[in-house]
Amino acid sequence: MNRSTASALCAALLLSLTACKGAAHEKHETALTHPPATSLAAGIAAAEKSEPGLKFLAAELENEGGKVICSVLFAKAGAAREINVDATSGSIASAEDEPLGAESQAVLKSAGGASASVAQALEAALRKVPGTWAREVRLADEGGALVYEVTLAGGKEPLRAQVSAADASVKKVSELEEEEGDEGEEHEKH
Repeated sequence: MNRSTASALCAALLLSLTACKGAAHEKHETALTHPPATSLAAGIAAAEKSEPGLKFLAAELENEGGKVICSVLFAKAGAAREINVDATSGSIASAEDEPLGAESQAVLKSAGGASASVAQALEAALRKVPGTWAREVRLADEGGALVYEVTLAGGKEPLRAQVSAADASVKKVSELEEEEGDEGEEHEKH
């Protein structure tokens, strides 16, 4: 092997190791192991209060650059509005408009049938599975029925609760197997 080939191989190896380290660091950063000072419900309420009249789509607690935020996504006049709430202080950290995805557009067409609020859905899911905390919630169409899918943490395994958007009744709670880059499979729990 000549010197330039060896140098090229070393450089490629170094770049791949750096990329792997970055991906591992990013994965570690996004994992929340305990609830932040501001709950998901409180973060959503702060975002709703900051810009009234928006239609809720989804929210999640995430670690972004070493800072825990509650990222809330709303529909706004054919676009999406993301409002980030600092999960330590409960204050608005940032807000930006972005394109509204096809899945969100489809859910919005069904969203007129949502009588239950996201706050009621979160409360119902947490009441059904005591000792957990809500990490993520999103409005979804499940076989023609509008539901809030709530990801719960704090137990042995993450759980996903499906809560009716019509009446806030918990339809089912399933174990959520998390795999990198994949939502995983669900297994019936309750």
